[in-house]
Amino acid sequence: MDSSSSNDGCNTLQYTLAAAVGSFLGTFGSVTLIMTSIRHNVMKSMSRHIIMMISLADILQAFPVLVVSLIQIYEKKKNNDDILDWMGEKKCKWQAAVVTVGAMLTFLWTFGLSQHIYLLLRFGIKVAHRAYIGLHVLSIIPVAIMTASFCYDVLGIDEKTQTESHLLNWCWIKVTNESDSGPFLKKPCPAAMWNGKGFEIFAYIGVTVYCTLAWRQYQRLMEDNTINGDGSGVLTSGNDNPFTSGSNLRINKILLIPILFIVCRIWGTIQRLSCYCFLSHLDSVCTSHILIALLNFFDPLQGFVNFLLFTILSQNNCRCDCLTIVRANIQRPQHLTSAEPVTVYVQRESSDSSQF
Repeated sequence: MDSSSSNDGCNTLQYTLAAAVGSFLGTFGSVTLIMTSIRHNVMKSMSRHIIMMISLADILQAFPVLVVSLIQIYEKKKNNDDILDWMGEKKCKWQAAVVTVGAMLTFLWTFGLSQHIYLLLRFGIKVAHRAYIGLHVLSIIPVAIMTASFCYDVLGIDEKTQTESHLLNWCWIKVTNESDSGPFLKKPCPAAMWNGKGFEIFAYIGVTVYCTLAWRQYQRLMEDNTINGDGSGVLTSGNDNPFTSGSNLRINKILLIPILFIVCRIWGTIQRLSCYCFLSHLDSVCTSHILIALLNFFDPLQGFVNFLLFTILSQNNCRCDCLTIVRANIQRPQHLTSAEPVTVYVQRESSDSSQF
């Protein structure tokens, strides 16, 4: 391993621990969110189905990072700091493909969720449903991109990204094609853009725009008395109204979607684009201790953030159920009064399949 990767003797275990904690929380949050949706039979709701697709994509990104982080912690006990030794180039290439396609699908479906909320408020369920079908078709694009990148040897690790991959606990793309010769799309910056960063920037803009439009539309509906302050009212027909009194989704929750999404992802955008498009991989920005630690922790954390946003912060029976899953072996007292929220949640059935 290159001596510069040690950063003057800095112990890289801190980066590994940050990645392990972030990826564990992300995997846990995504799995629990999926389990609550299945348990309460809310999958007929397009909103909940989109959230489930986001959770599945988050697992694709977070779980491989968790596995590699645990392997690296184990290998450090044997004083083995070479990523190629404990992972291997082929495994690194496969990990890069799975993590990157998971990230791109997360970007796509998070964009789709914000679009769905706006279209549902503005045009109704029929238009929202057509866009929802389109999301499934567009999901082929990330898979096709990863297949092409895998076949044309764009993914993986080389001598220039070995230090970075070791610190970040996952592999991405090679940078051996920095010269003027060779295919344009295999050069570092173009390869970075079409292997995730382009999707990421598109999602930043799209999620922010659609959530802002949804917020404005929500305000108009409240002014017209079409929708009440708690989200109840005649908004759409069918089962996919995410603003029912049962789900109690307020406008602040819509605005949290782009804020939390950007907070989790912006560190990777800064680090990756700086290294692959503007600076050298040995530049201080690319190997910044703080930036790498933030990237390691927050990038795979999206599933846990969604778990908090769509389950813990939701005043519905899914909130109760996630606590039931986490504390499955704890017996609930039989003498709970009706004033206690848990009793209300347990007694309520999933009559509103549109819970958000």
